[in-house]
Amino acid sequence: EEAVRLKMAEKDKVIDDQKKQLAEAQRKLEQGSQQLQGEVQELDLEQTLALKFPLDTIEPVPKGEYGGDVLQRVHGPTGQLCGTILWESKRTKTWQDVWLAKLRGDQRSAKAEIAIIVSETLPKDMTTFDSIDGVLVVAKRDSKDPDDHARTHCDPDLPSGTRVSVCRAGDLLPL
Repeated sequence: EEAVRLKMAEKDKVIDDQKKQLAEAQRKLEQGSQQLQGEVQELDLEQTLALKFPLDTIEPVPKGEYGGDVLQRVHGPTGQLCGTILWESKRTKTWQDVWLAKLRGDQRSAKAEIAIIVSETLPKDMTTFDSIDGVLVVAKRDSKDPDDHARTHCDPDLPSGTRVSVCRAGDLLPL
């Protein structure tokens, strides 16, 4: 009787250990999947910016530097450097206010004039874009047109729908 009880306890222990190992493997797989999704979104941002702004230099930020994802060195029509934009791409389910302070610090380290977070999830009461604590926050959309978000804005004094460039006269202008 004791031998049977010990054998059953041993099987229960093996099953519990296997369940724990399976749960850990699933957690690691999910974490890797989220990291891969983030990297894919960063590459998409780089490609979109490069296509949209062929005069600008688009540089991925190496892992561990600055903390942003992409540096956009904005050039005017004659090639003069207008300034630098540090982009951070977020693909998470919840907004975190700590991103703002971190990106501002990264902005200083990168010597960028503008810092932008592109996120699928936005702060409460925000629907498309806003400037929060010196950081532009814009909604990630399925559109492949960051021009709609960060570098242009509608000017109410111009004809309906007219867009003007934030930087093309030698200065980075705030939105």
